[in-house]
Amino acid sequence: MRPDVKSPWRPATWTSAILNTTDVEEHPSLSGDGLMLVFTRSNDLWTSVRRTKQELWPAPEKLGPEVNTSSLEGGADLSPDGLT
Repeated sequence: MRPDVKSPWRPATWTSAILNTTDVEEHPSLSGDGLMLVFTRSNDLWTSVRRTKQELWPAPEKLGPEVNTSSLEGGADLSPDGLT
C-alpha cells in the first residue's frame, strides 16, 4: 500500500504460488483493511483472508454454491467500509 494517494506506486511483487497458479486469475478486490482478497479463478469466485497485513496470504477457498453457479462469476468488488 501507498502511504497516501500522492505517493508513487511500488513495483509489483509476486504474491505466492498459492494465489498465482496456472489457472486464469483476475478481477482482484481487496478489502479496505487489506485483510481479505476476493478474485476470480476459472470463472468462480475465491477468497483468501489473513489476520494481519504482515502475514502471507493463505491458500484461497472457493466460495460455495450460493455464490458460484454454472454461470460465469467474476468481477466482485468489496466496498471500502466492508459492509457490502
